[in-house]
Amino acid sequence: MSTAESVVVYEGPAKEADWAAVVGCVHGEAVDAADSWLRRGFGIESLSVHFELSLASLTDRGEPSARSAVRAHLDQSLRPHGASVVAVVAQAHCRHCPGSPDEQLTDLCEAVETLDAWASGAETIGLWIDETGTVDRLL
Repeated sequence: MSTAESVVVYEGPAKEADWAAVVGCVHGEAVDAADSWLRRGFGIESLSVHFELSLASLTDRGEPSARSAVRAHLDQSLRPHGASVVAVVAQAHCRHCPGSPDEQLTDLCEAVETLDAWASGAETIGLWIDETGTVDRLL
């Protein structure tokens, strides 16, 4: 079974939150889509966005310096800002994350696991933005 076939779209309830940290390949249209989705789904009022060219850098294959930079940004979002949601965002048509949808979804799932380990107390989710701009919550 491929990763794309094994990923389940999450349809459970969301808790209310004021602040979210968004990490991933977040070009303008992806930021807008994630922002809108998080505002509707969690009642988010503010976002802290960290652009990361490749979600693979957040996996075990990533460079330690890239992982450290993301972790430092995440710590700022969690501690002073009190982010209660961490959203890892990937989009189907990202030019910086080449590969099949299966590879991109694998990287997204691994990145969610990494950030979840760092984001104690926050809800860590994966958001997949497809070719039409539709946002699905994964995991």
